[in-house]
Amino acid sequence: MRARLLDLHDVSPADLEAWQALAAAAAEPNPFFEPAAVLPAARLLSRDDRVALLCAGEGAELALALPVVRRRGYRRLPVRALVGWQHEYAFLGTPLVRPGAGTAAWAAVLALLRASRDAAWLALPRLSSTGPAAAGLAAAASAHVTDIDAYDRPVVHRRPEPTYLDGRISSRHLKSLRRLRRRLGDQLGGEVVAVDRAGDPAAVEGLLSLEASGWKGTAGTAMALHPAHAQLFRETCSAFAAEGRLQLWSLEVAGRAAAYQCNVVAGDTVFHVKVAYDGELAACSPGLQLELDMVEEFHRDQRLERIDSCVDPGNKVSTQLYPDVMPLVTRLVGWAPQGRAAARALPHLLAGKAHADRLRSRP
Repeated sequence: MRARLLDLHDVSPADLEAWQALAAAAAEPNPFFEPAAVLPAARLLSRDDRVALLCAGEGAELALALPVVRRRGYRRLPVRALVGWQHEYAFLGTPLVRPGAGTAAWAAVLALLRASRDAAWLALPRLSSTGPAAAGLAAAASAHVTDIDAYDRPVVHRRPEPTYLDGRISSRHLKSLRRLRRRLGDQLGGEVVAVDRAGDPAAVEGLLSLEASGWKGTAGTAMALHPAHAQLFRETCSAFAAEGRLQLWSLEVAGRAAAYQCNVVAGDTVFHVKVAYDGELAACSPGLQLELDMVEEFHRDQRLERIDSCVDPGNKVSTQLYPDVMPLVTRLVGWAPQGRAAARALPHLLAGKAHADRLRSRP
């Protein structure tokens, strides 16, 4: 097993092919670390960051791939670090790892990093803490691992029967939502249907426009307000649609879209990437209506075993709808003395800051 740290512009066609093959076979799917998402994001969003690919493999086959950026410090600790690359549209930080190869691949990566002196520690934000990628890292790095920022992300695991909402939404609330759905159809003069518009560039532009017309447009965070962000969305939608892995659902009545939901399928998981709804129709809860339709669509597709909500803590809708959880952490691995010291110190520094913030917030 041999590890390398490649700047993205040094990734050869053979490397790209191996990276794509690894993504298709990874023990834990992560579409945000696939070439179709990483390469355009690095070109359009990286600004001053030089994104690199930390990888390990044997021969022409890759066993591990992780996009990283070099930092002079991490979380205000001035110790050189490699950090798993996260940006506004990367919602998971779990590396792509070939089944059964995690420990050997991580051992090769850590041996490379110790010898290169390029950084003193590695930070992996939004890492699935219970999966094979994390287990392989823990086995290879042993005592040098520290976790911070642990939280549970709402997900859905397949069940024999579609009982996902049992105990989550009351029968009274469901009855109210059915009434609002009928009102939406009456208001727009037609039947409310969910249609997959994947592969339709007009639907991509429709989602961008609908998002910009709502509260995100007012807040200045809508993708359409930032040309690079909008272009990234167009390119990634096109790439995943070409592979038959994009879902671009439109909740519509008589040709008018009341809400859109963009999903990407990777392995046995559907990742909910982006939702937008028409603010003029907000009283009928079109976004929530479409989320409920997506849970039904998930159960009908027997190839899928999980929905990843892709939300961070505080999203009340997904927490309400999705009955299961996936534990995520930021994992710190130090190999040089300064890196190990920083990894051990950071949890205490963060706890002290949180305590000071609580004291300041008291009346």
